[in-house]
Amino acid sequence: MASIILITLELSFKLHKGHLTDRLWWKSDEATITYVMKQEYMRRYWEEIKHTYNQEFVRYIDSVLQQLDAQQQIVSASNASTGEENK
Repeated sequence: MASIILITLELSFKLHKGHLTDRLWWKSDEATITYVMKQEYMRRYWEEIKHTYNQEFVRYIDSVLQQLDAQQQIVSASNASTGEENK
């Protein structure tokens, strides 16, 4: 299932880069990519197979993962400073 999801996301990425989709379509796909890549099993799977994908797509997904990690660090730091548990 993870493979099908990534293939579909790569196709959407290629369509966007080729200007074959409109901005609203791509915004929806970006939200989907962010949601999917928040899942730990998808991250693990991605790290195992990303070498099989187009390098531009790999750079894009890796940048999404970096943004998610940065957001998580901010949330963790905020929770630590207020004494709350990580949710």
